[in-house]
Amino acid sequence: MKKISLFIIICLLSLTCLQAQIWEGSYQIRSQEDVDNFSTNCTCTEITGFLIINSSSVNNLNGLSDLREIGGDLSLYNSSNLNNLAGLSNLRSIGGSLVISRNSQLKHVNSLSKLKHIGGGITIERNPRLVHLRGLENIETTSLSHINIYDNDQLNDIDVFDQLKSLSSFFSISTNSKLKNINTFTNLSVVNSRFTFTRNQVEDLNAFQNLKTVTGTFQISDNPLLKTLNLPNLNNVRLLTISGNSRLTEINLPKVTEINGNLSISGNSQLTNLDGFNSLQSVNQSLWISENHALTNIAGLQNVLHIGINLTLSENTALTECCMLSCKIRDRFIGGSIMIENNGNGCGSATELYLGCDEFCLLSSIDDHNEYSISVYPLPAVDHLHINILKNKLNFTYTIYDMNGKIKLNGKLRDSKIEVSNLPKGLYVLNLSNNTTDYILKFMK
Repeated sequence: MKKISLFIIICLLSLTCLQAQIWEGSYQIRSQEDVDNFSTNCTCTEITGFLIINSSSVNNLNGLSDLREIGGDLSLYNSSNLNNLAGLSNLRSIGGSLVISRNSQLKHVNSLSKLKHIGGGITIERNPRLVHLRGLENIETTSLSHINIYDNDQLNDIDVFDQLKSLSSFFSISTNSKLKNINTFTNLSVVNSRFTFTRNQVEDLNAFQNLKTVTGTFQISDNPLLKTLNLPNLNNVRLLTISGNSRLTEINLPKVTEINGNLSISGNSQLTNLDGFNSLQSVNQSLWISENHALTNIAGLQNVLHIGINLTLSENTALTECCMLSCKIRDRFIGGSIMIENNGNGCGSATELYLGCDEFCLLSSIDDHNEYSISVYPLPAVDHLHINILKNKLNFTYTIYDMNGKIKLNGKLRDSKIEVSNLPKGLYVLNLSNNTTDYILKFMK
């Protein structure tokens, strides 16, 4: 009778124990004694609030072995004597976020292998001996608030998030100095905030093949081994920064037609071209291209018809062909200031572009005084470009130029149409001539 009364008194005093199964509220562990007392005071399988483990004296979590469910966050931080999570081996659900931070001896999270559900996000940061994340592979949750994996010195691979499809907030994997392999995130398609991937050691981001939408800043920076950035399904991004990736040679973003904010491409010392931006039509704020010392041409931007604010093209020392850009300046495709400096010969300044590209831009201009009422359709063209001429249809010849001034097709106009099926997608100039006058129009394939 005394034992029962004592147990009731303990529960009433703590206001936490309900029916010997549920710990009402949060539980904070500041010592090994707090771990051991949890199972002594209440054989609980559930904590309705947070579980906070913050103690350098804790060396095991065995007293939590009955725990199945946490209603709020599980936060484990600054527990410098804890090298595994064995006492959490029966945990199945976390209603809030999982936070594992600043645990200097923690080597793995294998004991979380029964964890199926996380209601918030995942933060794993500054655990200098953590090698992998295996133990989290059975999480069935398809939508989390965020992923933040930061500054884990020994982390070398991530392969445990195959079920994840969307994030309601941000994605960040940064400053993991030995991270070489990412073999997961293959189903991730939507990030409803920023996407940051910086200072890791991977060679590609092929794991993100199904990523479609990033509503915030998309930043790929300072990854010294990254060679390719191939995101074939990305079609919606607010701001895009690709910078400081010293071995990056290829960018492929075939479905990106519009960037709602800024586009910055800088400090990628082995990048030679921007062909992977061939579908881009609009940068609604500013465009920066700088310090890409192997960049020789920017023809991949030929379809850009609008730059909302400023253009900066600087310190691209091998860049010598910019006439396509000069035409965009003349056609007032750029809404704000223009700074062009310290590139290769021919692209050294805005004045140099104006002086060196007169003939090219004249060829690329549209004749506003079209007395023959000439128009073309459909736009974009598919297999044939149809020419609508309201009078004097005979004796027209045609020449089609790309935006570098190279002849792609020519011949005599027959049946008021030109076959363009073999032309790659892009912006072109059509020159129609009737032996007395040239009529010039632009069209898109």
